[in-house]
Amino acid sequence: MERAKLILKYFEPLKNTDVEVREIVTFIGTQASRKSTLAKLLSIFEDENFRRDNSIYFEDELKKIISFNI
Repeated sequence: MERAKLILKYFEPLKNTDVEVREIVTFIGTQASRKSTLAKLLSIFEDENFRRDNSIYFEDELKKIISFNI
């Protein structure tokens, strides 16, 4: 995997968050600090189908895996 960076500016509840993405990423934090949300977002963006298929919408993929309203 190439090095990448996930930058969230206006994505509630993770405003102004930057994550450097490497081969192994570890999230450490308290309960309910949105570690799982970050991991799920990374899984969407790393999905080859999502990146190649223009008919797949981010909002639809997000609704499949995250349980809060966007």
